[in-house]
Amino acid sequence: MKGKAFILVGHADWGKSLTLKEFTNGVRQYRWWKIKNKWIYIKRMSNDDDSKGLYNYIKKMKPDEHENIVLTLCPNFEVKNRKTEDILQQLNKNYEMFFFVLKYNYDASAQIKDSEVSELKKYGTVEILSKPEDKKVRAKQFKQFVESYI
Repeated sequence: MKGKAFILVGHADWGKSLTLKEFTNGVRQYRWWKIKNKWIYIKRMSNDDDSKGLYNYIKKMKPDEHENIVLTLCPNFEVKNRKTEDILQQLNKNYEMFFFVLKYNYDASAQIKDSEVSELKKYGTVEILSKPEDKKVRAKQFKQFVESYI
């Protein structure tokens, strides 16, 4: 049986960490969070922070210990040292994936490419937050996204 992985997607410095902090009521230290009577393990490190570390961690994750997980991901498929594709292939072995894409950075000066979204769609369900929002709105919408698939 596969677990469920809810993946918050955005490039470096787009507010993924701040969004997750708001998702857990402003407390960054929480590793477990309960939604709809189900526990979710939160791994806050992204592949743009430590790609090798995240990949090695995902290799060890199993649904019988962590049935539901939240991760962050930078969709930089063209940068091989970020291991984006390796991470997703490894995750796909044990988890069904649900991607919540922050299409724009905070000031809308940059956006996720359509090609990056297409790559994510190869691995799972994709929902796109189609306009820049502050961390509270992002967190609320991410929570609703998780609730709809958990």
